[in-house]
Amino acid sequence: MKTFQSMFAEPLSAYIKLLDSLGYRFQEQAFVLEAFDRWISQKNYIGPLTQELALEFACNNPKNSTNYCARRYQVIRHFSEYLATFDPQTPRLDPKALQRSKARNPRHIYTGQELEKIEKMYGNMTRNVPLRLRYGNTVFFLAYICVFLFALKRHFAHE
Repeated sequence: MKTFQSMFAEPLSAYIKLLDSLGYRFQEQAFVLEAFDRWISQKNYIGPLTQELALEFACNNPKNSTNYCARRYQVIRHFSEYLATFDPQTPRLDPKALQRSKARNPRHIYTGQELEKIEKMYGNMTRNVPLRLRYGNTVFFLAYICVFLFALKRHFAHE
């Protein structure tokens, strides 16, 4: 485990140790907490964990996406909830201060030719693992059926 250097070193170590003992797998969160610790140390910050501090940390790199900043903020917010159980002076951070974008990538419906190309690539990758190839073929068969049913639905919808 990493050794923390900031004024939050002890609670950060205890928090990570607790989550680890509960079986959580949180590499990204631990990375964010380590970055938070480095950032606090570089600022020579001494004081409580505040809303402003958490937001400043989460958004300190203008190159980061809004969703990435929101994830960083949520990690610090969860840590502050842990911290508040031992230090009642720790304010509760607003869960809605930074929210993830709900925008989604446009959907793509694969054509039969695209599925065949992917299936061939998959077959080349799994030649030495017959069981994986069998499962892959099952998945591609289901995908073909979905493409066929979608095409059928579009055909009858236009009649």
